[in-house]
Amino acid sequence: MRVRQRILSLLLCLLLVLSLFPAAYAETVIGEEFNDEFFVEAAEPAEEVILPEPEFPQPEEPAFSEEAPVAAEESEAAPEEIAVEADEVIPAAEEPSDVPEEEETTEEGETEEAGFPEDLTAEDEQQPEFEEEDEEELPLDIEAPFEIATAEGGDNDELLNGYAEQQLEAALPGNQLLMAQKNVGGRFTDAQALVYNELRNQIAETAAGNRSSTMYTVNLGNYKIRVTAQELGYDSITQENGREALIKALAKYGLSPVSIMMNALLADCPYELYWFDKTHGMGAAPLDFRVYASRIEIDSIYYGLAVESEYAAGEYAVNNTHATTIRNAVNRAQSIVASASALPDMEKLTYYKDQICALVSYN
Repeated sequence: MRVRQRILSLLLCLLLVLSLFPAAYAETVIGEEFNDEFFVEAAEPAEEVILPEPEFPQPEEPAFSEEAPVAAEESEAAPEEIAVEADEVIPAAEEPSDVPEEEETTEEGETEEAGFPEDLTAEDEQQPEFEEEDEEELPLDIEAPFEIATAEGGDNDELLNGYAEQQLEAALPGNQLLMAQKNVGGRFTDAQALVYNELRNQIAETAAGNRSSTMYTVNLGNYKIRVTAQELGYDSITQENGREALIKALAKYGLSPVSIMMNALLADCPYELYWFDKTHGMGAAPLDFRVYASRIEIDSIYYGLAVESEYAAGEYAVNNTHATTIRNAVNRAQSIVASASALPDMEKLTYYKDQICALVSYN
């Protein structure tokens, strides 16, 4: 009996040990030292026991079977696996171990973030700079100077007759002009030549009755005026000197005074200007222009030629009645010439005389 009690007490001790020590220790120590010895020794007396002691019932023995340590090992193995997984996760989570680097990066990020608002601030600072430039470069409210040149008055009716003769001569066979013509404008170059040619074409259109207005716009095209304040002799262009600066800019390109252009036109096409009132003259002013403190830009100029009252439909408009009369006369002359084209020369002259006499009434 004492031997049995000792065996049972040892089993109880094993139970306590299993409950106190971890599964790994129980496996190494208890499994190696006790399982082989005590369980084997305990197995032999268990076969000899026939009557179970009421104080120590046998149903408790399955709790100390070999399966119990295995279950305990399996139950305890889970933390080991978890621990291993934790060990595996820790390297992945070692990124927080780089926290100083992240802090550095975050510090850099903070500096970058600090830089980003600085960039924004820089942009905000730049915008006022542009605004300041815009404010400095806002065009001044300068009224365009209308520069006028006049000439001695002449007999406009005589010029009209000259224009009619000129048109009749141009209608002759071969378009040979018998009236001498000058070419003062042929000496012009660049912006001057562009303005002269454009004005002469538009004046011819007015004389022929194809347009009434004598306000002519000339786009400078490739010869747009771009001149700085320093080139005009100013430190800065102001409201006070703006009009004067505009005239100087035109003069720099040979477009002022207006008399330069007017005299060339009067010399080269006097008959087309039969309607021009020289005493009121010819005026010119920038049309599309901008005056800044630092520079002047002129893209186009308009010219206005006053109209003699006898030929006027307005201050700057021509009554086309005279032009229509001349055009009809030219057309009739061309018709007469065409009708006699097959006749011998002497017969042509006789035919012309007869047609003139039929068209002219005498008192």
